[in-house]
Amino acid sequence: MKIERRRFLRVAGLAGLALLTPVSYAARADEDSFTPFEGPFYIMINCMGGWDTTRFLDPKGSLKTVGGGRGPINADFSDDEIVNLGTNAKPLLVAPADYYGDFFSKNKKRITFIRGVDGGTNGHRQGERVTWSGSLTRGYPSIAAIIAAQKSASLELPVPFLTFGGYDLTGDLIVPTRLENMAAFTKIVAPGVARFEDEVATPFLDSFAEDKLRAATAARLEAARLNATLPRTSKGLDALFTARLTEDNIGRVMQYYDPVEFGSLGDDTLGKLRKQAYLALSTFEAGVAVSANLAFRGWDHHSRLIERATVNYTQLFTLLREIRSAAEARGIGDKVHIFVGSDFGRTPFENSTSGKDHWSIGGWMHVSANPNGGRGTIGQTDEKMRGMHLDANLKSVTRDSEDSIKITPGMLHHDLRRLAGVGESSFAKAYPLEDIAHPKPIFG
Repeated sequence: MKIERRRFLRVAGLAGLALLTPVSYAARADEDSFTPFEGPFYIMINCMGGWDTTRFLDPKGSLKTVGGGRGPINADFSDDEIVNLGTNAKPLLVAPADYYGDFFSKNKKRITFIRGVDGGTNGHRQGERVTWSGSLTRGYPSIAAIIAAQKSASLELPVPFLTFGGYDLTGDLIVPTRLENMAAFTKIVAPGVARFEDEVATPFLDSFAEDKLRAATAARLEAARLNATLPRTSKGLDALFTARLTEDNIGRVMQYYDPVEFGSLGDDTLGKLRKQAYLALSTFEAGVAVSANLAFRGWDHHSRLIERATVNYTQLFTLLREIRSAAEARGIGDKVHIFVGSDFGRTPFENSTSGKDHWSIGGWMHVSANPNGGRGTIGQTDEKMRGMHLDANLKSVTRDSEDSIKITPGMLHHDLRRLAGVGESSFAKAYPLEDIAHPKPIFG
C-alpha cells in the first residue's frame, strides 16, 4: 500500500503534523517545495560483538595451524574446500558454507573484502568506536553521522541519519533519529491517523475539527512571532518553524512505506533486521535520509561458535540479498553503498567451550553502489591470523617490507571519506584521522 501524497497530507498530515505547523508551511509542503536528497545513500551494518572472519571473508581451514602446534583454526573444512565466488582478476575467497545463496553471483562485481584490519584493541567499546569512526579517540562521530551532516547541510531533511543502535555518536554534527522502537515509525510519519485498513487511512479528527485546529495554530504561532522581542526568543521560534517544516516533509515517506507490509516482516532477529532495512530504504527512496546504522547484535561467540556463527552468517546474507533486491525494485539499486563490519575479529583457535575469544585483527566488506565498484580482495593474514601490510599498489607484503602500510580502520576511513565526498568538509576536518597515505583508492 502506498498512500498518494496529497491524500495523505489531507487526511493525516494536516490533522496531526499541522497541529504544530503554520498553514503557510503546510501549504509549502503540499506544493512539493521540498528538495529531496537523491543519493548516494549509505547503510552501515554493525555486526556487534566481534565476528569470526575465518568463517567468511578470510577463510582458514584445517590445514592451518597456529605456532606451537595449536590448532587447526577451523577443523570442519580444509583449505582445499575454500571457494572463489569472485573472478580470477578480482577473487573473493570464502569459507565453504550454505550462507551465501545467490548473493555473490548477482553482486560480485560490487564487492570488496578488506582482510587483516588491525583495530588496535580487543575491547568492545573501543572496537566499535574505531571500526565506525576510524579513531580510538573518545567522542569521534560515526562515519554515517559525518556523511549525513555534510550531505544534508543545505537541505531540510527530517531524518538525515537513521540509527537502530550500534556506534552512532554524532559529535554534535547532526541530530540522529534513533528508532530502536521501530513500531513507533508509523506514528511519526502519520501522527494524525488513527488506523490503516487496506488502502484507507482513518484520521483521528474530521475535517471540521481539522480546519479549526489549523486556524487556531496559525493564529497562535503568528502571535508568538509578533510578541517575540528578545533575540534568543526570536531565534528559538525560527528554529521551531524550521523543525516543523521538516515534520511536514517526513510525510513524504508514506508514498514509499507500507505499514501493513512493515508489520508483516516479523519480530525475530531476522525480522527486526528486515524492518531496519525496510525503514532505511523507504526513507532513502523518499529523499528524506542520507545514511542508516543497522544494528545486528549477537556476534560475541565465546562458546558454540560454529553453530552460532552459522546462524548469524545465514541471517546476514539473507538480509544482504533482500536489501539489494529491494533497492533494485525501488529504483535506487545503483545509489546504495553497504558497509559490513564488526568490533574486531576472533582468536585463531577455539577455547575450552568451543568458542573463540577477542582478537584485534578483523575485516570489512563493502557492497558498492557502483555496479563495477568492487575491488575483489585487499589485504591478507598469515597462518597465525596476523595482519600483513600493503605496498603502494595495495598488494600484501610482509610487515618488515620497506614503506609497507598497516591496514587500520583509520586508513579505511580516509578512503571512505573520499568515496563519500566528505573528506575536505568542515565536518570531517573537525575530527581528523591519523595521517596515512595510500595512493590508490580502496573503495569504488
